[in-house]
Amino acid sequence: MSPMTLIYVTLLLCFCISVITAEVVGSSYGGWIVDESRLNERSIVYSFGLGTDITFDKALIQRYNLHVYGFDNTPIASRYLEKTTLPPNFHWVKVLLWHNNTILTMSLPRAHGVSMTAAEIGSVRDGRFAHHPMRQKFNLRARCLETIMKMLGHKRIDVLKIDIEGAEFAIVEAWVAKRKKIHACQLLLETHERFYAHQGEMKLERLREQLSELGFVYKSDKGDMQHGREFLFIKESECEESSLS
Repeated sequence: MSPMTLIYVTLLLCFCISVITAEVVGSSYGGWIVDESRLNERSIVYSFGLGTDITFDKALIQRYNLHVYGFDNTPIASRYLEKTTLPPNFHWVKVLLWHNNTILTMSLPRAHGVSMTAAEIGSVRDGRFAHHPMRQKFNLRARCLETIMKMLGHKRIDVLKIDIEGAEFAIVEAWVAKRKKIHACQLLLETHERFYAHQGEMKLERLREQLSELGFVYKSDKGDMQHGREFLFIKESECEESSLS
């Protein structure tokens, strides 16, 4: 076997191993791509945006006996969680994620029956996802990631799952602008570029560039622009640190 052929085979094997370890965990609706080879009973999972499906969170707890911190204080999600028998290792935290500590104005857009959007994300181009003047608004507590981690006593996170209906763009932009160090090994992120019509693809491209600046490397994704894309990014330096903690 020639040296070039050996290099090619080695790279192909590495790629295959990478693909195999990244699997969808949870239901067809609420499942996420995660690299399970990096998880164990000491892993800490932050799950932002719960809605009415926590099959992903329950599956991780069942498989690894790890701890999941689930964040959502919107009315529909709260009613669902109050009626649901939560596993002992599931910790419901009644707060939203934002780039600073504030109160967000939340309401259901026309196209949603469960997931609320924040008025503060602004510039939504597709009317289906903009705030509807006839729908009830709720003022809900939101905190930045740094504040939440300090509140819960965590220095780093093994899995950071974010599904927050368009707010991801403003948050990641603020992380970069403020030169924040995001101490997370795996970032599971649903993007909502469809909210912004023809500007959506540009916003997604910029988001991926910003995540690269923060040290996150793309690994896998599923879904599409019309229904939402879910990405898996890895920050190797934090994975190495978390494995030693």
